[in-house]
Amino acid sequence: MEIKDFKKNKLFNRRILILGLFKLVLFITITIRLAYLQLFKNKEYSIKSDKNRIKLVIHPAPRGDIYDRKGVALTSNNKNYKLLLYPRSSDRTKDVISKISNILQIDQNKINNILQKIKKNKSYLGAITLIENIKWDDLSRLEVNKYKLKDTAIEVGISRNYNFPYQNSHITGYVSLPNEKESSNKKEKIYKHPDFRTGKSGIEKSFDNNLRGKYGVRYVEINAYSIPIQTLSHTKSSKGKNIYLTIDNELQKESYDLLKDKKASLVLMNIHSGEILSYISTPSFDPNLFSAGITNEDWTSLVKNPDKPLNNRPISALYPPASTFKLMSAIGALESGFNPKEKINCTGSFRVGNRVFKCWKEDGHGHLDLEGAIKHSCNIYFYKMAQDIGFARIANIARKFGYEQNFGLNIGSVLNGNIPTPEWKMKRFGQKWVGGDDVNAIIGQGYVLANPLQIALATARIANDGKEIIPTLVKDQNIIRSNLLLPKFTIASQNNLEFLRNSMSKVVNEEGGTAYYRRIREKGFQMAGKTGTSQVISGIKSGDDNSKKDHAIFTAFAPIDRPKFAISVVIENIGFGSTYAAPVARDILLSTQKRYS
Repeated sequence: MEIKDFKKNKLFNRRILILGLFKLVLFITITIRLAYLQLFKNKEYSIKSDKNRIKLVIHPAPRGDIYDRKGVALTSNNKNYKLLLYPRSSDRTKDVISKISNILQIDQNKINNILQKIKKNKSYLGAITLIENIKWDDLSRLEVNKYKLKDTAIEVGISRNYNFPYQNSHITGYVSLPNEKESSNKKEKIYKHPDFRTGKSGIEKSFDNNLRGKYGVRYVEINAYSIPIQTLSHTKSSKGKNIYLTIDNELQKESYDLLKDKKASLVLMNIHSGEILSYISTPSFDPNLFSAGITNEDWTSLVKNPDKPLNNRPISALYPPASTFKLMSAIGALESGFNPKEKINCTGSFRVGNRVFKCWKEDGHGHLDLEGAIKHSCNIYFYKMAQDIGFARIANIARKFGYEQNFGLNIGSVLNGNIPTPEWKMKRFGQKWVGGDDVNAIIGQGYVLANPLQIALATARIANDGKEIIPTLVKDQNIIRSNLLLPKFTIASQNNLEFLRNSMSKVVNEEGGTAYYRRIREKGFQMAGKTGTSQVISGIKSGDDNSKKDHAIFTAFAPIDRPKFAISVVIENIGFGSTYAAPVARDILLSTQKRYS
């Protein structure tokens, strides 16, 4: 019995020993593993743990601001209170949206827009921006009812604001969310951030990289549903560079107020430095619509508007320059040796081959020399000139004064216009150049096309003794300094330029001139100019169909004795340049001179 008990104890002890050894080996293995993890893998697993607990949040920098020449801020970066959703299930999301709708009394259209955002599921770090630019009253309601709104959070971002939207929209341009192509082509996460905007037009687009600045970084602790709990650390962003323009915001307002109800453009510039002081395109639009993400309804309204508010008219709308182009015809003829004292009898009509071309004054002007032809804007005189010297010489000098040249101003695409040649016509239409083309072109009709900036620049180069200045909207000292140092009389002689300026003065300041009744009456501020009435359809002067009415054009410089400013005004489908465009130019030139005298 004792032997059996001994054998049992021996077997039991052996098993205990084996089990103990196994436990010891297991304990040592676990200890070694724990030690290994603590000593050698601590950093790696800490990082993995933090990745689940901590999120890196990139936030855009405030964009640099755009200022006018006197330091008035045309843009600003405002606080943008927004409601974010961290979707978990469709049922929970529907419940949240329903509660938000009741709290804020949101109409069905806005609800549909929110649902569309959720459907597209353009999330950033799991969040979808439901509502932006929340007003204080609505913000208070959301905060009070926060406990009802599961899976949501309120954050403060930044939004781009345009302080004087309509008068400056075609200059500043606008920012908007990156489109899908931009987002997919860029590796940076910043492109997917709900606050990130890229310049889409104007200065905002041309100087986008300068205006952006350097984004900041936040490390936030999140819960199991990726909703932020607290900010752990924060690296501030750096604001983008500011851009300074040459425009005067007060003059912008005055110009815009005169033209806002019309389809029109205005360009006002310093004839020596090339600085543009006022630049208007109407009708205009509100660039703030794009900052928050324009709705389909607003976008459709803009693009389908027959008056084309998005069109940047001073550089991308083309018109026959009409009688304002007679200045080019006159200087081209003079530079070719034409005698300005030569008189031609205007009877009101002029035959070229089988066609009869008429003067705007049906019974004619009688005998006129070149100065009188400019003053009275006589077509017949220039028709005869076209027969004598042809259009080719005039075309060459017109290009030197800025016609058909590209001056983009860094604010959008440019249409260069057209100074036609026989080669151009053959290539475009497969037709030969005929005498009728000469007489049409010499009075700025037919195939001649120009944008309003080119018309203003040609006048500036007449007024500044033929210096080939380059227009600028940005306070670029290199361009301005270069313009100021340009030599005179490089594109025309002193005598011929003086003749042209004196003739332009008679247009405005002598009785019988086409703009005499629109003159500046205050001494020391008088302007010299040229009227133009650009035909849309030959023979149509009035009627119910405004789209067939003539365009009114006027260009001028002031003051007469020591010119400093040049202007062009184009108003579409309204009538005579002397009646509609000249008064606008007069008021703005007078205001400008008083402001800068």
